Amino acid sequence: MRIAIASFSDRGYALGERLKQALVAEGYEAEATRCGANGPRVGEWTAARFSKVDALIFVGSVGIAVRAVAPLLVGKSVDPAVVAVDDSGRHAVSVLSGHIGGANALTETVARLTGAVAVVTTATDVAGVFAVDTWAVANDMVIANPSAIKQVSSRALAGEAVRFTSIYPVIGNLPNGWVFDGENPDVAIDVAPPGAECLWLIPKTYVLGIGCRKGTPEATLAGAIKRVCDEKRLDVRAIAAVCSIDLKKDEPGLVAYCQKMGVPFTTYSAEKLAAVKGNFVASGFVQEITGVDNVCERSAVLGSGGRLRLGKTIVDSVAMALAEKPYTVDFSSAKKREVDE
Repeated sequence: MRIAIASFSDRGYALGERLKQALVAEGYEAEATRCGANGPRVGEWTAARFSKVDALIFVGSVGIAVRAVAPLLVGKSVDPAVVAVDDSGRHAVSVLSGHIGGANALTETVARLTGAVAVVTTATDVAGVFAVDTWAVANDMVIANPSAIKQVSSRALAGEAVRFTSIYPVIGNLPNGWVFDGENPDVAIDVAPPGAECLWLIPKTYVLGIGCRKGTPEATLAGAIKRVCDEKRLDVRAIAAVCSIDLKKDEPGLVAYCQKMGVPFTTYSAEKLAAVKGNFVASGFVQEITGVDNVCERSAVLGSGGRLRLGKTIVDSVAMALAEKPYTVDFSSAKKREVDE
C-alpha cells in the first residue's frame, strides 16, 4: 500500500514522520510532507498524489482533508483511502473510501501506531454488520458493480437475509444473515456475468499465458485477449496475471497492456517452461525461435499453479492460453471479525 502523509504544523510534521517510519517498518510504502510555510500548498500536494497512491493521511483537521480532496473525487471504487489524525495524535478518523479503499482498516492501523482512538462511522461497521465490499477487496475480488453494494448493506442492516451464490467452493460459516440461494442471489461470486441482478464479485483466479510477434501493438493484444475471454464467458477482470517467456519481458505492447489492466507481467526462462509437466501443443517453429515447444500453455500453468482451462488459441497472430488458480471463497476470517466486533 502506497501512503502519502501531509502535515501543517511542527507538531504535526513530527507526528507524521513518526507515523511514516512506523508504517514503513510494517511493510507499507510511505512518504511525509510538511505543507504550507516553505512546503507545497495542500491542494497542490493532494492533486499531485490523489491518483498515484492508495491512501492519503492528513495530520490535521477533518475539514482540511475534506476541502483538499473534494475537487478530486471520482467514486468509491477508485478514490484512495483518506484518513485524518489530529496533530496531537488523539483521534484517527476514517474520512473516505472506508471499505473498498481500505480507510477503515488503515484508520485502525494509524490508531494502533500512534495511540489514537480510531473513529469509524460507516453504518455496517457501527452496527457490527459484515461489510461485503471490505471482505471482497481483502480476498482479491473485483467489485464489478459497486452501486449494488448499497442494496446488500441495506438488507443486512435491516436484518433481512442476504442471498448468496458462488461458482467456487466455500469454507467457513457464512456471515450472520447470509444464506445460499443460487436462484435469486443478492451476491454472486462468478467469473462470468450472473443471470440475476445482484452484486457481482469477480475473483482474480485466471492466469493468461501469451506469445506474440515482436512489436504487436497494445490495442491488438487487448482486442485478442477480450475476444478469447468473451468466447470463454470469462470477464477479463478475472485475469490475475499475464505470463510469457523472458524473451518478451520488455515487449512494449505486453508491458503497456498489463500496466493498463493493473496486473503483473511475469516471464520465465525457456528451461523453466520446458520443465512444466503436462500435455501441451508442441510447435517446431516455436521451439526453434524460443527454445521451448510451447510458451502460452506452459507459462499459464506455471504462473497459476493450477489447471489449463483453455488450450493454445490464436487470434490476430497472438497465441493465448488460460489456466485457473486453485481458489476457495473463505469466510473464516470474516466470521472472526464479526465475533471480535
